[in-house]
Amino acid sequence: MKHMRMYIVLAAIAMITPYAALNAQTPTPAKNVRGDTLTATYVLKVRGSTVNVLKTNTFTAGQPVFAGGLDSLYTPSAPVEEFFTFGFGVGNSTDTVAVSDSSDYGSFYNFTDTLQVMFVRAVMMHGIGVDTLTIQIAWDDSLHGSGAVNLNTTALPINSIGVGVLDAAFDNAKIPPGRWVWCKSPGVVAGRKPTALRVELAGVRIKVQ
Repeated sequence: MKHMRMYIVLAAIAMITPYAALNAQTPTPAKNVRGDTLTATYVLKVRGSTVNVLKTNTFTAGQPVFAGGLDSLYTPSAPVEEFFTFGFGVGNSTDTVAVSDSSDYGSFYNFTDTLQVMFVRAVMMHGIGVDTLTIQIAWDDSLHGSGAVNLNTTALPINSIGVGVLDAAFDNAKIPPGRWVWCKSPGVVAGRKPTALRVELAGVRIKVQ
């Protein structure tokens, strides 16, 4: 049996400060009449570069290639939106007191939708070039609960002043409804604390059907 790989690009668009909408191209349904196994990979592209693989479907012999292939997450109108911006500080030298391995840099409650995280952009501000942190975004049904799920198994290192670090690969990318979401910095180095931090969490909102 032959195997063919088919890539369906959902978005190949310019970044819009700094997020972009998913402009999906929905192909005309076709019948897999040759009996080949088709693998369709749906990806998110920003400025021509793949930043996240959304979903992979395999269609077997005789199955309509696109029937049932897209759910509410992958509809042409689904936008990539900013869910929340975590952070601290305004750049004053005294703002470093806000930084510790137990500090909470903001939180929000996700009510009814599942949040598919596409990317995180984190930037330190007003640093001297040697500042560094590691950050972790987590969620649980109670704020700072003992059963928290981490976005990444390993905390994300941040050492960028002004430009920011982009993370688009996650160990747990779906935040269920009914969860508190927060950001902390488990890795803090004495003498290398920034005076401000911004962490933007963005993705697609999967509506409850």
